[in-house]
Amino acid sequence: MVLIPGSPAESKAYAVERHGDGSVTLTLNDLTPRPDDQRELTERLRANGIHVDIQNLDFTHQCKQPRGEAIPGNYNVSPAAGARGNASAPPHKPEQASSLTPLMDTWKITLHRGDTLAFENNLLHDSKHPGSVVRSVIFYAVKGAIKPCVPVERANPILEGVTTHSPDTGR
Repeated sequence: MVLIPGSPAESKAYAVERHGDGSVTLTLNDLTPRPDDQRELTERLRANGIHVDIQNLDFTHQCKQPRGEAIPGNYNVSPAAGARGNASAPPHKPEQASSLTPLMDTWKITLHRGDTLAFENNLLHDSKHPGSVVRSVIFYAVKGAIKPCVPVERANPILEGVTTHSPDTGR
């Protein structure tokens, strides 16, 4: 394993391993990486010729798919998945990811020079509870350059059927 120059010996959010053929293996240890971690990772990957696309959208929108030829990543599925009787395969499309995310521990993918890693960040500011923010992250990779994000409404909104309450009132 060769660490990217300037990278910490071990990042909590991700690990980057460079290979002799110029490819890079990325392991996301945090499946909802913070914006700061995304920016830091962007610098590391760009130094290796890998593009990164970060989109910030509201909770009712996502980027129109496909944005390119998908590169499948490998999820390390939590042992709890088997205990719950969920033997379904990890998602291959971004819109399938939300149903299995609680069962995932890490995501690993090998990227080559010119490939693109994409993050779609969704933020919801709760007007009833100032300072409360709900955040989700969808990530995927495509071979080569990625098509521009064209925001479209989600078929199944992330927060469908979810209600929030103030932790102060206990309601």
